[in-house]
Amino acid sequence: MTWLRATGMLVGATLAGLLAGCASQDLYQSSQGFRRSQCERILEADRRADCLRNADRDWESYERDRERARR
Repeated sequence: MTWLRATGMLVGATLAGLLAGCASQDLYQSSQGFRRSQCERILEADRRADCLRNADRDWESYERDRERARR
């Protein structure tokens, strides 16, 4: 499975959860390991570091950004 396809599947599953009203801290945190493992596959150091920073965002930052996007 390619990185892009796996990421697309994760994004799709996350969006489906959000639309179904199932967004939760547990779901977000449980997907962090998957996101980190996908970042580790990126060969370019700068892109990998950006990816890992995003994957390591805490729940509060994620929720704050999500609320801003909803407005």
